[in-house]
Amino acid sequence: MVCVQTGRHAPPHRRLRPRRTRRRATRPPRRINLFEMDQVHFHLMKIKRTAWPTRRDRAGSVAVEFALVGPLLILMLMGMALYGGWFWLAQGVQSLATEAARAAVAGIDPIERRALAEAFVTQEARDTYGFDADRLEVEVNAGGDAIRVEVALDTADHPIMALAALIPAPPERIERSAVVRMGGF
Repeated sequence: MVCVQTGRHAPPHRRLRPRRTRRRATRPPRRINLFEMDQVHFHLMKIKRTAWPTRRDRAGSVAVEFALVGPLLILMLMGMALYGGWFWLAQGVQSLATEAARAAVAGIDPIERRALAEAFVTQEARDTYGFDADRLEVEVNAGGDAIRVEVALDTADHPIMALAALIPAPPERIERSAVVRMGGF
């Protein structure tokens, strides 16, 4: 064997030998029967033609799909509005009870604490939260070392509850309470 670079014969130990590779056992390729392929293709096309309508037949399919899905979507949106409004009202009642309990701490005796909490709820319900004071019930327990204020709101005539005719509604009466411990000297 002649070296390409020098033009001399290469020593016998440097002669290039082809690598011996392991032979893998292979299967002969499967023969494709064109008749079978044609039959399979024919059946697939037949299924495709019956399962999928042609482009002309698709007119109005969006309207049909919306007629099926639209009412569910509208009910979901109404449910989100109803429950979102109810949670907003419940948060307002809880905040009202908490602030009334804090306001009642300033009283000297239980009677004055009760009067302070009820006056706070009546004023703030109308001014801050827009609640009707006639629909609110306030219960103040000012005995012992803690003041407990319970506020209940009747939402039966609230506009948000008008959606309750179509959707399972939350309770019409929202009751929340707050407790504040009396500090000592």
